[in-house]
Amino acid sequence: MAGNSFLVVDADDFLRDALATLLRVVGLQVTAARTAEEAVTLARRDPPTAVILDDWLPDVRDQKVARGVLAQLKSHPDTRDVPIIVMTENASKTRRDRHWRPYNPDDVLIMPCQASDVREMLDKYGFEGRAVVPRMLPEKTA
Repeated sequence: MAGNSFLVVDADDFLRDALATLLRVVGLQVTAARTAEEAVTLARRDPPTAVILDDWLPDVRDQKVARGVLAQLKSHPDTRDVPIIVMTENASKTRRDRHWRPYNPDDVLIMPCQASDVREMLDKYGFEGRAVVPRMLPEKTA
């Protein structure tokens, strides 16, 4: 994939498509995968600039699958430097740290996320898209 490309990995069609659409709207290239096997195949065939990986995939309903994808991509010479952002619904910092930090993802995105969370992630990794991420997802209200 050419620069500023994402591989979005999520078994949920709606969530995968919504995130892919949001990224495309800001000018990024997106490839989508539904399973761990498909994610590894696509990433090795054409390494993306970054991967957004859901922590529950249909191959086996267990975080071990997503951890396996993370390990495979981080150990392969073509994908070891690709940032991997894990999406999880485990919102507490303690759970997030216990479940994911030992596997060294580059970042953890807490779901459900807001458009502002995606904007922050894009800024953090220096992705050059359009200046404004549209409010496709409702913002948090106080």
